[in-house]
Amino acid sequence: MERLIPLNRIDPKGFRLVPLATQFNLLDQIEPVIQRLLRTDPEARIDLLQQLAIAYAQTSNPERAVAIARRIPRKTPSYSPAIATLAQIAATLYKNGQPTQAESVFAQTASIAAGIRELDTRATAYGAIAVAQHQIGQTDAAEASRLLAVRWAKAVPNYPNAILSAVAQPFLDNNQLTPAWLTFQEIVPEALKETNIDNLVITALSIGDLTIAQQAVFLIGQYHPPRSFLFVAPRLVRAYLGRGQTQESILLLDRAATILIDLPEQERSPDDVEQIVQLYAQTGQIDQAQNLIDHYPNADQEGYAIRKQQLQTHLDCYRSESTVP
Repeated sequence: MERLIPLNRIDPKGFRLVPLATQFNLLDQIEPVIQRLLRTDPEARIDLLQQLAIAYAQTSNPERAVAIARRIPRKTPSYSPAIATLAQIAATLYKNGQPTQAESVFAQTASIAAGIRELDTRATAYGAIAVAQHQIGQTDAAEASRLLAVRWAKAVPNYPNAILSAVAQPFLDNNQLTPAWLTFQEIVPEALKETNIDNLVITALSIGDLTIAQQAVFLIGQYHPPRSFLFVAPRLVRAYLGRGQTQESILLLDRAATILIDLPEQERSPDDVEQIVQLYAQTGQIDQAQNLIDHYPNADQEGYAIRKQQLQTHLDCYRSESTVP
């Protein structure tokens, strides 16, 4: 690497450049290589500069880390990688046992965020600070930053709900479910039709918070098309069954079955029918499962008729088990 870097024979995108440079103590040498991407691949340059700044923080060089981060340009009009990187530098320093330096960087970051003129960017900037504060357990400070993010998102003319969704997403990306859910609840109901709630359900299920998952699934059922509900509901049912919460599973399956039966036959997916029938069978709801099989779509066509028969055989196995003394 020492020989190839001066010859410009290192492709910064071709391998894990920053981790390797960290390992070999070559961070100073690779910065010009990354900066040369300005014209050819500005987005890759931003990502690598973020990695470089964090690497400097990890190697106890906060001054250099901050200097690089502050010069990172905007990636999109409403998102500041510089702010997000500075916040992550502060969190890295805190984790590395440098709380004084960390608080100094957090203070700098908040000061820069407060001075951003564009309200949408200011909102996502405070959101990024909140994410970093949550990562190191500063929950009170994180909530204060989140509330500022919400405040400025609501002040954005025309598109405040889109910005609230943008503020919530980094929380989800970091499995910080509670602040994400609190931020989603600030979105006005009519705007939820255009908001991606699936990610909220998936994150809630991944960390085992079935209460928030249930509330988010309810919102999907209320504001999104039937297909969206039929996508997430079985996931929550499986989570309920994994905890032995059979009654909650049945209530959700009943709603899914009603939605399926109410759909026009041409819009009724065999995959959805099969999935709900199989879950019904697991809960012992044989009659409900049979009723759904009776509504199997396009059963007069050979391929679908075979699938329906296979599903019927599957259910009959459960029916036989339930009658064994």
